[in-house]
Formats: sequence, structure tokens, C-alpha cells
Amino acid sequence: MKFMIKATYFLSPLILVSMIVMNNTVKYTKLTYLLPMIFGVFSYTWLLWQFILSARPKFIERQFGLDKIYRFHGIIALVTIGMIIIHKSLFEMIFSETITTQLGSIALFLFISISVLSLLFMSTRLLKKIPYLSGIVKLLNTIKVFSYERLKLVHNMTFIALLFMQVHVLFTSSAQNNPIIFTTYMVYFFIATAFYLYHKIFKPWLLEDHKYEVASIQKETTDTWTIALTSKTGEVFQYQPGQFGFFRITSEGIKAEEHPFTISSSPTTRTHITITVKALGDFTQKIKHLKIGDSVTVEGPYGKFSYLEFEKEKATVFVAGGVGITPVLSMVNHMLYKDTQRHVLLIWSVKKKEDLIQLTDLEALKKRMPNFIFIPVVSSDDTWTGERGRLDYHRMKTWTAPPQFADQSTGYFVCGPENLMKMTVSSLKQLGISKNQIHYEQFTV
Repeated sequence: MKFMIKATYFLSPLILVSMIVMNNTVKYTKLTYLLPMIFGVFSYTWLLWQFILSARPKFIERQFGLDKIYRFHGIIALVTIGMIIIHKSLFEMIFSETITTQLGSIALFLFISISVLSLLFMSTRLLKKIPYLSGIVKLLNTIKVFSYERLKLVHNMTFIALLFMQVHVLFTSSAQNNPIIFTTYMVYFFIATAFYLYHKIFKPWLLEDHKYEVASIQKETTDTWTIALTSKTGEVFQYQPGQFGFFRITSEGIKAEEHPFTISSSPTTRTHITITVKALGDFTQKIKHLKIGDSVTVEGPYGKFSYLEFEKEKATVFVAGGVGITPVLSMVNHMLYKDTQRHVLLIWSVKKKEDLIQLTDLEALKKRMPNFIFIPVVSSDDTWTGERGRLDYHRMKTWTAPPQFADQSTGYFVCGPENLMKMTVSSLKQLGISKNQIHYEQFTV
């Protein structure tokens, strides 16, 4: 299935290319005509398919995981814009400016402008590697006009650019002179548009069966809450431990925006689901204003960060940082009921002792799961009497050394801040752990 999806995405432009060449074989024997046409058709088709990916179709997400789809989405957008620039440059060397080229120029300008904004304010991980620029972006991000939700609105304006691009290709000589080519352009356009409209307009209507309400709010720390949601239809949807969903909260004082949260409860609980939220941004700061009975729409589940995805793995090592414990809570509680004898090592790094939410419950697991090892590590709290400091290679080497975690049947799940994930993955690879055994989801480019 993965191969079929990749082949369809990357090779579908060849259908249009072959039709255009066959329509005027003599013209396209010349590279001066063939090359700009190929660059144009490939960039046009690949950008169309970007609208399909942005709709989060389940049949694609189940194969790759949403984090990989988002990263591919960002990379391929930049690649195709580069191809459009080449197409435009080559084309202008042959033809003078017309209404067709002007429409293409407008589309290109919009795509570039929106992509630059998205790169500057949504792809922060990449920008951290660029001297000086990361500091400027950090400053601009403090200005409310550059809030994430407004940037998402700007990002959605790519559909306007798509309309200009579509008119541009329909005015080309090949489309004007050949009804089959014209129709193929329209079919490609309608497929992409259908996915876009489904995601933006029709999907919210179809989520009526995914209506939930806030049943309880438990304050874990000064800035972290666990919220229990019950389904208005009776039973919660099916999901795997470790997966996440997109939540839209309807509550006074909280804007009805869609945000992703990991489901921290185990799917063995069918009466409710829970999310554990830490106040890290503008939206999550408002979670404390939630009230019992507030309505929540849930779209999901998404993600492949679940030990059930890897049936050959018989032992599990979790490395979590801060609120990255949420998918781990779901998985270990699922193991408690479904795989009690499983060998499990949980290493959890936090800054302060109070950040160890549900510590009593995790400690109690050691009595109910005989092969469960729990190592909490606190980096900045002198009152903590257990392991202190930061995770590093030497600690990872010591703690993962027991023979029950030393073969290829062990899966390593990493979730937390970027620095912790980077250090952990690097350490595990140095220890000889295969990359196929290391699992994580990363939503920044």
C-alpha cells in the first residue's frame, strides 16, 4: 500500500506529460519546449496533491503517520515552488508575457509568500540552525499578529493561489487545443478540491458522532491538567494506546480552535477518554477556564506511536521528557490489562518534583507488573531524593543494559522536548540499537 501511494504521488504527472507530448510530438522534440513543460506539469500536479495530504486522509495517515506526512508536506512544497521558478524562467526565455504567464506569476507570488511565512513561523526547528534568524523569529512570535492560528489562516490562502494556477494551466495551448488534456487538468483539480472542501467544510458536520463533554478536570500541577471527556453518544471511539486526536473545545473564554492532544487514557477504558494538557502556549494557557459540561469535538485517532504497531517487539523501553509522558501513560495502563508480564522500562525526565504527575499510580504499577522498572529523573529540584541531573549517553547505557532489553525484540519509544529526543535517539544509535527499533513522532520540520 505504501508503494502504491508513493508511486501515485510521484508518477501521476507523467500521465499529463505523455498526453501533452503526444498532442504535439514535433514541438516537444525540442528541449526548449519540453523542459519547461515537464517542470510545470510536475510542480502543478504535486502541489495539487498537497491539498489531499493536508486533509489528513486516514487511508494515507495509517500507512505513514501524520508527523511524516506533515514533514513531507513542508519539504515537497519548497521543492515544487523551486520547480515552478525554473518553469517560469525557462518559459520566459521563449515566450513574451501574456495573460497566461501573468496568472502563473500571481500564483507563484502567493505560493512563495505563504511558504516563507510558514517556514519562518511554523518550522522553528529548521530555523534554529540558521544564525541570527532564529532570534528574529523568536521576537516576532511574541507579536500577537503572528499567532499560530492566524498563520494557519494565512496558510489556507494557498487555495487562492491554486485557483490562479488552475486558470493558468487551462489557458495553455495544450489545454485549449485538446479537450482530453483540458478535462484531465479539471479532473486533477476537482480531486484535490474535493479533499480540501471535505476537510474544511464537510468534515465538521460528519463529526457529530464525535461530540464529547467535559466530565472532570483534575489539576496535576500549577500548569498541568488532566481532563476527562465522556461521549454524548455513549461509548468512546476506538483508538490505540499512544495515539492522539484533534480537539475543538466550545467554552466561554476559549476560542473554538482545533488543537492536537495525545490521549492519555487507555483504550481499555470505554466510558471516557482523558487528555493531559500543560500550559505551554496561548491556547493551552486558557485550559484552566474549562468547565464541567463544556462541549468538545474530537477527530481521531491519528498517529503510529503505539507499541501495538510493532507486534514483534516483546519488551519496551520508554524515554519521556516532561509532558511527553502522556502517550506513555496510555500505553503502560494498556499493558497493565493486556500484557502484565511484559518487560517494561520507563525513564522519565522532568525539571521539578511536582512535574511528576500521577507519580503514585506509576509507582503502584511496580506491584501489579512484576517486570516493570520505573526511573524518574529530576534535573532542577534539590528536594528530590531520587535520580537527579539530565539524561545522557552514560545513563542510557547503564539503564538499558539489563539482558531483557538487550536484543532486537525491544522497542524504544521516545517522547518529549526536542533536545531530549535528539540526545536519546543519538545515544541509542551509539549503543547499537537499530533505527527500526526506535520510535518517535516529530511534528516540527
